[in-house]
Order: sequence, then C-alpha cells, then structure tokens
Amino acid sequence: MPIARWRPFEELEEMIEHMPHAKGLDLAVDVSEDSSAVIIEMTVPGVTPDNIDVEVADNYVVISGSREEEKEVEDKHYHHKEIVRGSFERTVPLPAKVIADETLAEFKNGVLKIILPKEKSKKPHKVSVKGH
Repeated sequence: MPIARWRPFEELEEMIEHMPHAKGLDLAVDVSEDSSAVIIEMTVPGVTPDNIDVEVADNYVVISGSREEEKEVEDKHYHHKEIVRGSFERTVPLPAKVIADETLAEFKNGVLKIILPKEKSKKPHKVSVKGH
C-alpha cells in the first residue's frame, strides 16, 4: 500500500465546498461605491420586506430578518428538504463614512438594495503658526 501525502488545506477546501451553506438562504452581498454613496445589494428570495431589518452603525450595517417557517403537513413526504427557513443576520463592513439617517432601502424581485450616502469629505483646514 503506497503512502499518500496528507494535504490538510485541500481537505479543508473540499469540506467547505460540500457544506450546506451553498443551499438555502444565500446571505451573499455585493458592496460597491460611487462618488456619492455606498451601495449594498443582497439576494433574499422568499423573504418579504416586512421581515427585513437594516441597522446602520458607525462603520458597518447589520441586515437581519427571517424567512417564514412552513407549516408541516403530515401527509407530505419530502425527498429533499434543503430550503433554509428561520432567522438570519449578516454584518457588512462599510468602506467609507456614511450619513446613517439618510440611508434608503428598497426591495425588488428578491433583492434588497441599501443606498448609504457618503459623508462629504472635509477639506483640510490650514492653521497658521504664530511665534512669540
């Protein structure tokens, strides 16, 4: 029997690839910015806008909510049950300072879009030094 070289990182990558995170509620986000705002987009299929909360803090946004639990029917026999239901939460770091109380959020076709206006950058103030 030949000796096989142990490659722990390859095993770890394979294990992560087959984990159930790829199924059910996808919490992946896209974060982008332009000159005036930071934009966060998150797909949340099967979730209604009433079940989503968005909280803006100093340098991050917390998106939380829930997907309704399905009432189990006794005569329904599942062959696969992969859709994750229940609550979720995702914390997204912000790449720039934003004006929290001017944040807008819209929900369309299962996509949550959060628009966070950036703080206006203040120009440096030159201070003159006086001697005695």
